[in-house]
Amino acid sequence: MDEIVFEKYQFQNYARLPAPSMALYYANSALANKGGAGMLSETYSVVVDVGYSFSHVVPFMEEAPINHAIKRVSVGGKLLTNYLKEVISYRAFSMMDETHLINHVKEKVCFTSTDFQVDLVKAKLSKKKNPYRLEYVLPTHVDGKTLGYIKTEDSKTTDDDQILTLSNERITVPELLFSPSMIGIKQGGIAEAITQSVKACHPDIQALLYKNIVLIGGSTKFPNFQKRLRQDLRAQVPSDWEINIRSAGSGVDPSLCAWKGGSMMVKSGAYSNYSLSKKTYEEYGPDACKRKFYWYA
Repeated sequence: MDEIVFEKYQFQNYARLPAPSMALYYANSALANKGGAGMLSETYSVVVDVGYSFSHVVPFMEEAPINHAIKRVSVGGKLLTNYLKEVISYRAFSMMDETHLINHVKEKVCFTSTDFQVDLVKAKLSKKKNPYRLEYVLPTHVDGKTLGYIKTEDSKTTDDDQILTLSNERITVPELLFSPSMIGIKQGGIAEAITQSVKACHPDIQALLYKNIVLIGGSTKFPNFQKRLRQDLRAQVPSDWEINIRSAGSGVDPSLCAWKGGSMMVKSGAYSNYSLSKKTYEEYGPDACKRKFYWYA
């Protein structure tokens, strides 16, 4: 990749940074701008990136990721959307070609259960007693709209409208992030990945890592996600250890935190500290990249 950047595209300089590093930079800068202590000043942190294809847990010591302790869960936003497509296609309408629509449905109606087994029983109740049952009006495409809406008591529908009824799907889809084994993936969930990652770090810093868990990625926007994660971690972490979970930026889409961190890094002038110039590359070759980006090898 280094050769392509400098030799093919003739970049004058570039920095190779993973998304968790840039998101952490953004989180630190956002807190510092509010007059609080920056996250990086707390020295130790864990970034949980619930991404599109996979979820990653990356522990940091200051700005350096602890590479040997990074863990991956093979569940991300794409898998959740595809799973919901399959469930709806089996139970109601064929939606296998409607990825954009089903992704919108997922984001609008799904939420994280804080007691999955109890909520699953509630979702089996009859219409009026089921607190999770709702109806989603699918788009007709006649008016040019490609997305539907959640039906309410005031909604006006016609006989031509297609109504998608959802109940336990609202909680079973996000549950895959915490229990991938539900669909045959032989892995623990995000909470287990965090504990495994922290346990792989030096014993002296394990309690400190739990104090600063940073969430990024679009799937962390599910309602109750933080609450459920804290609940699952509390059951696995010593009771006298503090668990502090926060989003990378208040009021900011967590899926954009990495991009915003990179943008802020360039604007602040700190980019030069992380980047490598073409002149240096030409003088020392690929070894210069290995030395500069050794944290991310």
